[in-house]
Amino acid sequence: MIRYKSVTLNLKKLKRIIYFSGVVILCLAQLPFNLVRASNFSFSEKQGGHSESLFSEQVEQWVVVLNDTRSERRKNARGVGYGLPRNYRNDLALKRIKKDFSEQYSLEVVADWPINSLSVYCLVVKLPDSILKPKHGANNLLKSIEKDPRVKWLQPLNQFEALSSTSHGQTSNDGITYDNSNLDELDHSQSDTQFSDPYFNLQSSFAELQLNQLAPQIDGRGVEVAIIDSGVDITHKDFQGASINYQDFVGTLGINSSEKNVSAEKHGTAVASLIVAQRNNAEGIAGIAPSVKLYAYRSCWENQKNKTICNTLTLSLALDKVFQVRPYLLNLSLSGPEDRLLEALIDKIISQGTKVVSAYDDKRGEHARFPKSRVGVYYARGILQKSIQGNYFLLPGKDIIAAQPENSYQFLSGNSLSSAHLTSVLALLKQIGAGLSDELLAFDLYAEKKNRLKLCDFLSQYNNSHCRL
Repeated sequence: MIRYKSVTLNLKKLKRIIYFSGVVILCLAQLPFNLVRASNFSFSEKQGGHSESLFSEQVEQWVVVLNDTRSERRKNARGVGYGLPRNYRNDLALKRIKKDFSEQYSLEVVADWPINSLSVYCLVVKLPDSILKPKHGANNLLKSIEKDPRVKWLQPLNQFEALSSTSHGQTSNDGITYDNSNLDELDHSQSDTQFSDPYFNLQSSFAELQLNQLAPQIDGRGVEVAIIDSGVDITHKDFQGASINYQDFVGTLGINSSEKNVSAEKHGTAVASLIVAQRNNAEGIAGIAPSVKLYAYRSCWENQKNKTICNTLTLSLALDKVFQVRPYLLNLSLSGPEDRLLEALIDKIISQGTKVVSAYDDKRGEHARFPKSRVGVYYARGILQKSIQGNYFLLPGKDIIAAQPENSYQFLSGNSLSSAHLTSVLALLKQIGAGLSDELLAFDLYAEKKNRLKLCDFLSQYNNSHCRL
């Protein structure tokens, strides 16, 4: 797992790092924040639409924030196809902002995109070599940019990744530990006939969470859930019949564009399957909440080293979309350094009632990570031998069988899977009603480190009839 060095906005540090990197990101903001539609992304014509420099892991990149001065009517002008706002690349006002700013500071614009929910317009720019060579050239330029009244703030283009844990099996760089057990050699006879899915008997989490005691009609129907992750193999047989609204915020940027079916990736497919794999379909596993409406947003990708990574740009695009669709739950099975732009989006999402479930990061403090700890954010962690301090719920996260691309399945481990379990349980409680999802999240004793979540034990406090004896 990569360690991400969280860089504060201390100007001296910012100057020093940019001096060596030569790349900065600029976002322009306007207040008050306004609720609008969705965001888009484009590369500058000079870059020809390629993303090699933008997503290079060897280059530090930064985010600077400018005012989007367009009217609300202009921001929400409708274009053709998919009901999205018109292509902002053709918006003369944004072109003028980009042109004026880049020319004023002699900057090469690498990419630009608006984040409409925050009324922000972001530029990814590269500092010219002529500025980098003098000892104080970059420092002086950054001072000028910081004082510009159009600039809201500067920040790094941070990198994020799916979380990993230690377990037997093969540890992969994509954030989950993989067990290479041959499923065909395991005993998966149906001793429990709750569901007829071939591998259901291997899904120990149903018994651990008392999900096997729930009435079968408790399946998450009527609840909307969003996941931001790597690509989901929506052609997988276990997803046929599921309600999945899939959008790719990575493929349109040219990342891995030469690979075949790049959107079918391991981590996102596994997380989605624990939630919405269809039951009693003679395929694989049974999802915990198979009838939810799932918004699956690909904001992370597997790189050439098989690491599942994301960055500020791709996550901001997906979070802006989440703000638009207003789901009841948002699952983030990932982590990284604190990120001002992303935290602003999380605040907007929480303010409209969405609950954010995230994989617990064992290596970062609760206020030094994304998403940082606050009301409306709930962490999930697997049961491990070592107990650590922190505010989290304990759920299954070790040796979990989940779907993989190309109609395959594998045993996996990691806090990412615990997050998917908590998201699913909260969806079930939302379906049951009576504010039980809120009750569970407010019941701090239920998150004690020595206790797993037992769903029907929790429901028994309310004389609930949804559990079978």
